Amino acid sequence: MRATIFLIIGTSLWGLNYHFAGLVLAEVDFLEGGFWRYFFAVLVLLAVNLKQLPSRTTIKKNIKGVFSVGAIGLFGFNLFFFLGMASTTGVNGALIMGINPAITLVLSSFIMKTKIQFNHLLGILIALTGVLYLLLKGQLSALAGLTFSHGDLLVLVSVIFFALHHVWVKKYSSENTTTKEFTLMSAVMCFVCFLIVLPFSNVSNISQHHTSFWIGTLGIGCLGTGLAYLFWNSGVSLVGANKAGVYVNLVPISAGLSASLFGEVLQLYHLISGGLVIFGLIIMQVNPFKSISK
Repeated sequence: MRATIFLIIGTSLWGLNYHFAGLVLAEVDFLEGGFWRYFFAVLVLLAVNLKQLPSRTTIKKNIKGVFSVGAIGLFGFNLFFFLGMASTTGVNGALIMGINPAITLVLSSFIMKTKIQFNHLLGILIALTGVLYLLLKGQLSALAGLTFSHGDLLVLVSVIFFALHHVWVKKYSSENTTTKEFTLMSAVMCFVCFLIVLPFSNVSNISQHHTSFWIGTLGIGCLGTGLAYLFWNSGVSLVGANKAGVYVNLVPISAGLSASLFGEVLQLYHLISGGLVIFGLIIMQVNPFKSISK
């Protein structure tokens, strides 16, 4: 139950990023946006770990896992996701992101040797149906109008990196450190990667940013990254990437629900799609077919 709460909080905070990112990217490019995102995320995680910062020995023992999660998983995901979203639609990007639980399940079976159960596949299918219904706004006929571009391929690559992030968090975060310390070290690693590539972006004049920009950066950095990954990694370390991955489908639901905070009105399709995603999560957590077979 504790893991479920952590994962729901994490994905709920990620859902806010759809709104905060628009405020940030309205004034800077994605490389500078990523820099500010992880700058504030690191500050939050430093505050959380203030009483017990990772020691030099802890960093040395976890360098392989921190590099895998931070430099490859997190940075790779952000890089390819924003590159892809520059040449595709939000509907296509969110739809492709819905494949993440299935890819996570497959990668977990190879890397962590976890078993793929029928209820996992069924739960993913039901949850993905809910996401698709949300993206089409309840109009299934709109499915025929979807087109795909090279940007969609880049988003698909980002989904693979994100799935690897989930699996590696489970593999490495519980070995030689606490989840809080591991999340901090991974965020710092990702921040360093953005710092390295920052000279390749069109760095803006910091004094010219509007209040909305700083609201966006604080929101996406502190809430949608620092705290979100802290809760998410805590949940993954408890139940594993194969079970946690399907919770990613709650992100567009969270984005839809949080839209009401920004003046948008909830529609019936929001409730239907949300119900399908939740039902899929229940199927994944409780295997009804096990009791039938006994």
